[in-house]
Amino acid sequence: MIFKRMLLPGLLATLAIHAHAQVAPSESCAQIRERIQAQSGLLPKPDTELLKAIGDRSDCRFTTPEVWRAAFGDRPTLSDEPAPHRRRQHDEDDDD
Repeated sequence: MIFKRMLLPGLLATLAIHAHAQVAPSESCAQIRERIQAQSGLLPKPDTELLKAIGDRSDCRFTTPEVWRAAFGDRPTLSDEPAPHRRRQHDEDDDD
């Protein structure tokens, strides 16, 4: 008898939890790709909302460049100068 009294409230509580746990429909793959293409320039910080949308849709099979652009924006262009730590220091009187 006690089991029957607890069954109904437990069932109602479980249904209420599942009703609140329903996830809103996510964006389509095409919509997410449009948002990725809309990123321009370097972003000051990663776009976590867009990255979450990408993570929620693993069926879209986003490429590495798409994920990079979603997080950071455009890739910086490479300069023609070598990085400071890669420059060789020469004395002006070196003959070698």
